[in-house]
Amino acid sequence: FRNSWVLSGSYRRAFREFDHNALALSATRFQKTVFGNQAFIVSARITSVESTAEQFLYDLGGVGTLRGFEIKEFTGNRMVLLTADYLFRGDVLNHVPIRGFDLVNLILFADTGWLTARPRSGHLLAGFGSLSLRDFKTDAGVSIALPRQILRFDVARRLDRKEDPWVLSA
Repeated sequence: FRNSWVLSGSYRRAFREFDHNALALSATRFQKTVFGNQAFIVSARITSVESTAEQFLYDLGGVGTLRGFEIKEFTGNRMVLLTADYLFRGDVLNHVPIRGFDLVNLILFADTGWLTARPRSGHLLAGFGSLSLRDFKTDAGVSIALPRQILRFDVARRLDRKEDPWVLSA
């Protein structure tokens, strides 16, 4: 539980049969709150690949991306993903009268993402100019997780359509 930033970036260049360029940038902020063993975890990821081959495309939907959507519901080669978690550590929940509940973490979360497909001939950074807030897909939910999130159960719902069911994932 430390206030910190985690930044990463990568550039990939492949040749011959798998010729393509790819760029991925991500930033995550861990911020303790003034309320004790609670924290915000905010993450942003931007990725791009000059390829339309299925094995190099990015997917949104399901665990690790948009948790309120079906697995791999959206596919493309330009992606922006933002996630926010509010973590309550188990020892914060000691007053809950359920035995063993202090061993789990409660997490409230929201995810939003944008994905588009550009032709193979497009420049690695082309396509982000069409990015619009109206095109972002958003969900929200709650998680129960063991410490260090070695096992986590998410219940989430997409926010753009009310008729879709809640999604449970582990």
